Amino acid sequence: LGMRRAVFSPDGTKLAYQKVPGKILGVANVWRVPVFSDRPATWTDAEQITSDEAFIEFVDLHPDGATLVFSSDRFGNQDFYTIPVEGGPPQRLTTHPAQDWNPVWSPNGQEIAFYSYRNGNRDIWVMPADGGPARQLTYNPLTDSSPAWSPDGKYIVYQATVTNQDDLLESSISTVPVEGGVPKPLGSGFGITPFWSPDGQWIYITSDRDTDPPRQRLW
Repeated sequence: LGMRRAVFSPDGTKLAYQKVPGKILGVANVWRVPVFSDRPATWTDAEQITSDEAFIEFVDLHPDGATLVFSSDRFGNQDFYTIPVEGGPPQRLTTHPAQDWNPVWSPNGQEIAFYSYRNGNRDIWVMPADGGPARQLTYNPLTDSSPAWSPDGKYIVYQATVTNQDDLLESSISTVPVEGGVPKPLGSGFGITPFWSPDGQWIYITSDRDTDPPRQRLW
């Protein structure tokens, strides 16, 4: 179906997702579809939220279930925008000349974590949810991405690229305090796209470890 990313509403009854049209390279918009208990949803159930000739790669749902934040190049640069889940004109949040990616709302809806090249390297940043100056959290000389908040909003887990003992690049999972501090590595060479469990006791990752042939699975 060309779906790239999807998020549930807080009550679990709706799904907002971003779809890449198969015949229009570089254009992707956000749609929403209800989650039925008695049948699968179809395209006739889907409602289009954005209608830009632009590329939307990441989307996240506000904790109150009423607003989406997404990254889009609708003005040439990947910036962040918000839009009601019912649809309407997008509101621009960022105007930095660097590319901003993967916005993720904090549990209280007051901040947004993301990764960006604002200092010439891909690192994790946090900004106010209504826009404003962002603060840098990581300073990895390689690359950091895929931020996800802890349920209490005090930490962010993310994917980092590191150099292993054989001087080869590999994926690592780390956490960093939202208020700033030294990142804590959790392990390397085993997973990508981490996210926290609702009780805060586990971190889930996608990995192809221990699979033959290699296949991405949830761990």
